[in-house]
Amino acid sequence: MFGIPGEVFWPTASFGAIVALVFGGIALLRFLPHSKSRGLEPAERETLEELRLRLGQLDQLQQRVNEL
Repeated sequence: MFGIPGEVFWPTASFGAIVALVFGGIALLRFLPHSKSRGLEPAERETLEELRLRLGQLDQLQQRVNEL
């Protein structure tokens, strides 16, 4: 191929294709939207705190029922 022996051309072309695919994948990932799991919105944070409070109250009530 192109005056280059096959035992040199094909490994070099294969390695180049792999490198191109890796860099193409990295570039593609940069354009995808980021997930929202990094942080909670204030409304979600407030709801989560309220659920934790109610769970604590439920645990207290369950202990009282067990005592009775």
